[in-house]
Amino acid sequence: MARLSSSASGRRVSVDLDGRTIEAREGEPLAVSLVDAGQLLLSRSVKYHRPRGAFCMAASCGNCLVRVNGVPNVQACRVAVHDGMRVERQNAYPSARVDVFGFIDWFFPRGMHHNTILAGVPVAEQVMARVARQLAGLGTLPDLPARPLADAQSLQVPVLIIGAGPAGLAASQVLTEAGVNHVLIERDHIAGGRLNAGPLEAGAPPLDLPPPNTLWTSAQAFGVFEDAQGRFVAVEHQSIEGDRLVRIYAQALLLAVGGHARIIPFENNELPGIFAGRAATRMIRRHGVLPGRQVALVGRGEELAGVHASLAEAGITPVVTLDLGVPDAPGPTPSVGIELGALLAEPIRALGRAKIRGLNYRTPDGTDRRVSCDALVLALPPSPSYELASQLGAQVDFDPAQETFRVRADGSGATGVPGVWVAGELLGPCSAQEAAGSGQRAARAILAGEAAR
Repeated sequence: MARLSSSASGRRVSVDLDGRTIEAREGEPLAVSLVDAGQLLLSRSVKYHRPRGAFCMAASCGNCLVRVNGVPNVQACRVAVHDGMRVERQNAYPSARVDVFGFIDWFFPRGMHHNTILAGVPVAEQVMARVARQLAGLGTLPDLPARPLADAQSLQVPVLIIGAGPAGLAASQVLTEAGVNHVLIERDHIAGGRLNAGPLEAGAPPLDLPPPNTLWTSAQAFGVFEDAQGRFVAVEHQSIEGDRLVRIYAQALLLAVGGHARIIPFENNELPGIFAGRAATRMIRRHGVLPGRQVALVGRGEELAGVHASLAEAGITPVVTLDLGVPDAPGPTPSVGIELGALLAEPIRALGRAKIRGLNYRTPDGTDRRVSCDALVLALPPSPSYELASQLGAQVDFDPAQETFRVRADGSGATGVPGVWVAGELLGPCSAQEAAGSGQRAARAILAGEAAR
């Protein structure tokens, strides 16, 4: 691909990819370096051995799993590059580029249920079962035993905020000004979320970071549990000393975790070279890496406009921009202004074998067209990451207009579950400024609740 020279950072290092040396930038995500090197194919899918590549760049999908230094199933978007890193593509034989098991997808065009193949046939049934067991699972066992984890820790705080995007940062600022002790955790290695990695948007709030002793980066909340001391959030905190499990007990919990990258249904929508909109803007704004040279852009609304602006700032003019239109409108209705030059259309089929090479799309009058491209960017509002909220007992509703689920809450972000608030894109699509406002309201509601105790 191409790297913006003004954004290049980190010294140049060498990475071994399946025995081939490629150049990378020290410290940046492996998936970004691989895209920059033109290595879009990372693995094969488990069942049909279809090609897979990075999609979300945010650890929300499993498309970028690779073997790193003998450790299988590492998310390439979450591991930092270092000199001499050894990377292997997974789930293919003899290689991901030429995978003999790819015949499965061709031989069973209507799908395959392996439990019924040769069922009831003596001997053959047993052989098929052994073959299925050998092919099952992801990757192979690691070369060495995992290093032991550091001893678990426990922490008690009045308020815990999960997610350091615009909503979480704004809430933290309110609590800091009020002198309330709290912890803000972020699974990324830097705070800011869409403020420094998302689509460009007018009126976005400034990136104000909280005090260092308040902010934990590279900290992933993966569940909520209870023990004799009460409810706690289980957090995996990564640091130079190693990974550590931390139990955080909090009287008030604010979830500002944003959302997952969305995909839309069309044929071959999993081909390498297809990226979520915020994956593309993350590569451009943080690392100066372009998703491709001939980019097709598909999406709707403010997300489409913001990604289009991010591509334009990087010098990319899409070969085509498709507007999916306003959901639930009585007829075909554009969701963006004419200044984007977007066509009201929907993708039908991505073209290519190991990576995308073109796109078929259909206009409202039924006309099918084709365009060549080496990247396809899907600029859609994220689907709210409601999992933790649901585990805590919050009500989750389906929003037919956005075709996603979102957390039910009042104007302050209160969920109805004692001590649990939500903010930002958990409530549905919103601008960065609106997300920050919801974080501020939730923080003030938390303060009001603390004062009433």
